[in-house]
Amino acid sequence: MDKEDTVTLVSGLQGGDLRVVASASGDRGFGRGRYSSGYGSDSGTSATGEFSGYLDVPLSGRVSAAASRLSSPAAGSRVSSTISLLLSNGITNTNALSSAIGNIMYQVGNSNPGLSSCDVTVEALLEILSALLSILGSASIGEINYNSLGQSAEIVSQSMLQALS
Repeated sequence: MDKEDTVTLVSGLQGGDLRVVASASGDRGFGRGRYSSGYGSDSGTSATGEFSGYLDVPLSGRVSAAASRLSSPAAGSRVSSTISLLLSNGITNTNALSSAIGNIMYQVGNSNPGLSSCDVTVEALLEILSALLSILGSASIGEINYNSLGQSAEIVSQSMLQALS
C-alpha cells in the first residue's frame, strides 16, 4: 500500500450505532484508530501507533451514517423536490444540478447542525444519486451515447464547483 491507502471495517451495532475500525499504512509507519458514532455524531475518537493524536473518521463511516439518514421523511421530501427541479429544468442543465446540490446541502446543514461540511456533502450527493436513480428508473432509455461521457462528467464537475462556491 502507498501512503494514501486506507483499509476500513464498518460494523453496525444495536441501536443504530456504527463502529468503524480503520488502519492505514504509509511512510510514517502503521497506525490504527477506532471511531464510534450514533448516526454521524462525533463521539469517541482514539488513535494508537505512529499516528498518535486525531484520526479522522473514514469516509466509509460517514457514508454509512449518511445512508441511514436517507430513510428519513425529510430526505424523502428533499429527493422529491430535487426530482421535480431536475425534470423541470433539464437533467443535463448545469445550473439546475448545481442548484439542487446547493439546496440539499443548505437544508441538510440547517436541519443537522452537528454535521461536518464533509458529512453534509456526502448526504447531499447520496440524495442527488437517489433522485437521479429514480429518474432513470422511470425513464425509457434508448441507445446510450458513450461518446458523451466526458460531457456528463463536465456537467457534474461544474455543478459541484458551483454548488460549493
